[in-house]
Amino acid sequence: MVINNQTNFSYFFSEKDLVTSLQSECQQLRQTNSECLNDMAVCRNKEAELLAYTQQVTEKNVQLQSEFSSMEAKVSIKARFDAKISFNLIVHNMQLRLYSELCFGRRK
Repeated sequence: MVINNQTNFSYFFSEKDLVTSLQSECQQLRQTNSECLNDMAVCRNKEAELLAYTQQVTEKNVQLQSEFSSMEAKVSIKARFDAKISFNLIVHNMQLRLYSELCFGRRK
């Protein structure tokens, strides 16, 4: 019986050590899980910030592209207008020369 009691005590203390070890491991896993959940929350917040920033950049890009297209159209219109004025000026100068030659003759 003494041997049996000793065996029971050994078994009890062995099991107690195992339970303590498992409780410690379980606590470490809970701590790790809690840290992971906190990391995930931080990542979600950062993701939301980046999404908001991306939306702002996209909106600004659309605005700038629109302004660029508008300016490009104005430049194109102005270039055509300037070309037309230049052409009309050349034609006018040629007409003026012809008129001068017809009215006053060629001067050398």
